[in-house]
Amino acid sequence: MAFGKRWFRKKADRIIFLDIDGVLNSMDLFDKMEEKKIEPFMGIDVDEDNLKHLKFIVEQTGAKIVLSSSWRHAWHEKGPMMTIGKALDQAMASYGMKIISKTKHLHKGNRSLEVIDWMRGKHIQSFVILDDTDYDWVEYGLGEHWVRTDFMEGGLNRELALKAVNILNQ
Repeated sequence: MAFGKRWFRKKADRIIFLDIDGVLNSMDLFDKMEEKKIEPFMGIDVDEDNLKHLKFIVEQTGAKIVLSSSWRHAWHEKGPMMTIGKALDQAMASYGMKIISKTKHLHKGNRSLEVIDWMRGKHIQSFVILDDTDYDWVEYGLGEHWVRTDFMEGGLNRELALKAVNILNQ
């Protein structure tokens, strides 16, 4: 049986590098939880509206999610924070999404370098970084891929989700 070159080609991925605090949660969420005595969703502090915006991005682009947040230390790790990682998986699954990987924590803790490291050797068509903090994204040539959310302003919203879709679908 002969296989052409095409059979061996892997389709290029679209990737979302996801921070959690300031993207999927915000001061608004914590205020709502306090005022209305709302329990955390699936046991973790994520806003269902923000999850819907993330789902919109995934649906519009077919992008895969890579965890770049400090929450990655609880995702698929053993130890006392393991329940947080499992709850994050459940929250994502409840909206039809899945985290496929996480960035490594490099010794300098620079997220820009961690994103670059994760992409090394992978076939990436496009990517977006959803984060509320500037980790020198521009200085590392990642600025045009960064969608800056705001912890004090609700995190990921419809306007920012549309911006992310545009970046991923370029």
